[in-house]
Amino acid sequence: MFDIVFPKHFVDYIVQCTNAYGNKLCSTNRPHTRHSRRAVFRETNNEEILKFLGLCLLKGHVKCPKQRNLFTYTNHLYYHPIFTYVMSARRHEQLLRCLYASEVDAKGSRKITPFIDTATAHFQKIYNAGKKLSLDESLLLFRGRLQFRQYIKSKKARYGIKFYELTTSDGYVLNIYMYCGKENLEENISKTEDLVLRLMRPYLLKGHHLYMDNFYNSVSLCKKLLGLRTHTVGTLRSNRKGNPDSIVKKKLKKGEHVWVRKNNVYVSKWRDSRPVLMISTNTHPTMVEVQNRFGRKKMKPLEVATYNNHMSGIDRLDQMVSYYSSPRKTIRWYKKVLFHLLDISVWNAYFLYKKYKKNNDKSYEFIIFREELIKDLIKLDTNINVKDLVNKKSMHYNRLHNNIPAIERNERSLDRMKGHWPERIESNPGSKKKYAFLKCRVCSKDGKRVETSYRCKGCPQNPPLCPSCFEAWHNEINL
Repeated sequence: MFDIVFPKHFVDYIVQCTNAYGNKLCSTNRPHTRHSRRAVFRETNNEEILKFLGLCLLKGHVKCPKQRNLFTYTNHLYYHPIFTYVMSARRHEQLLRCLYASEVDAKGSRKITPFIDTATAHFQKIYNAGKKLSLDESLLLFRGRLQFRQYIKSKKARYGIKFYELTTSDGYVLNIYMYCGKENLEENISKTEDLVLRLMRPYLLKGHHLYMDNFYNSVSLCKKLLGLRTHTVGTLRSNRKGNPDSIVKKKLKKGEHVWVRKNNVYVSKWRDSRPVLMISTNTHPTMVEVQNRFGRKKMKPLEVATYNNHMSGIDRLDQMVSYYSSPRKTIRWYKKVLFHLLDISVWNAYFLYKKYKKNNDKSYEFIIFREELIKDLIKLDTNINVKDLVNKKSMHYNRLHNNIPAIERNERSLDRMKGHWPERIESNPGSKKKYAFLKCRVCSKDGKRVETSYRCKGCPQNPPLCPSCFEAWHNEINL
């Protein structure tokens, strides 16, 4: 299901953009410090990017103050063996620095908006939305310097990047629009009307029912949507232009309900603990009996009951994504948006899996789906024992020597060692050092940085090796 929601050509595009951006960083940031990750960029591929994304999803499950602590062997509190099993810390940091999903010369919001548009168009293509749709805004936490950063007091994040999202009533994401600053609009249309029509463009003239809160709703917008064969239900602000004064200024006692109609647009007012103003084009305002989750029955207007039942799609999305959020603190806002889009893709995949699985198991939770997806992305062999992951040398040796008798292994080892002897690495001409020092090949594979002045005389390319790693290299690599 994830391959359907996040297909191969998405990964191809990310690989292409990441390689282009990584090569650009290497060519424009010279001179570099010694051992800098920007000095040389080794181009990535689809398999490595999928492993990288799998680790990023896993970091949403494992809480850690610093990402490098998950890779280091010296920090006993946070070390996690699965990360070093998949890739080294330096390679992970280099991919994270060079991750990109747009053209190299893109500026401002163009660094991510084309990829968002492509992804949402694909979300719409693979799933036929039902009649009930909901529209609301969402806020991604970001406290860095950004021209279009928003402040919304009612949201948990309060500061961040604002998204306007269109979902089904049960939470599947259909369309996303990222707020990128003030735009110049036509004189005869308001900002909210333009926003709603933009998000609803693929679903107009099809008979959908749209549920929105009072930030978007107005009498003029409902008339326009009704002319496009789209019904609306939602709350309404009392100071919105075009509201009927006879309803807005009406004083009501608790439980009273009044309404007025113009053509097919109904505006109603009901007083519960406070006055509630509603607008609707698909339900006639009547009082109905509803029952809450505790079994208590109560009389409510029909438009209020339907609004409560179908408006929670975006709240459900935000709730599920917040449990295992992939984005981490960064000054590059577009990477945070990219990881947020990855979380949305995983949620959409889980939604489709639960909806279309023949034997729908209610115990199959979102966390189980994410764990199985991560194992598939990082290509984890489920037969590996957890203890073997901690002792990576032992695991690597056993995997290479699978089902080979000990006597035969010793004979092969002796045959291979013929002609292979350590020799000192001569220093470069003009150097003050007597010998040159290079990184040991075996220690590098284990995530250690050890420099040696010895190399193998008989192996091709004369690999630098520690004296203690000489036997391990010939037993494991040249089997």
